[in-house]
Amino acid sequence: MDRNEWLTLIIREANRFVIEHEAELKAAHEADGDLEALGAELDRHVHSVLVSVEDLWDLIRHSGLEDPPPELWQDADDWTSLLVRVAFACFAHDLGHNAEEIIAGRLPRIDPDQLVSPAEGNKAPRHQDPLN
Repeated sequence: MDRNEWLTLIIREANRFVIEHEAELKAAHEADGDLEALGAELDRHVHSVLVSVEDLWDLIRHSGLEDPPPELWQDADDWTSLLVRVAFACFAHDLGHNAEEIIAGRLPRIDPDQLVSPAEGNKAPRHQDPLN
């Protein structure tokens, strides 16, 4: 996945997350900007995306999270679990950050089903009924 594909993915999923959790995101933004109260929902959303990503390394390479917390790798038993942990942390950070930017009005709201990455071309967007 190149940077443009990653940007499309993160903006699409951030918009999807905002649609699903707008009230909670607004409350968190107005309080102190901390998304900790939405941790479980954010984790579920990140997990649903990670299972469909072809190469987790792309989520790490393009991420805005410069220094993943050391506890992610300190007790990792193998490379695969380390890769999954760091990719999860990177994508959760990027998704949360972009969702906050959308709620704050610094990024535009976009219908996530209209965002198609260059690699997807003319494929039907996720969550669309192919019969309609």
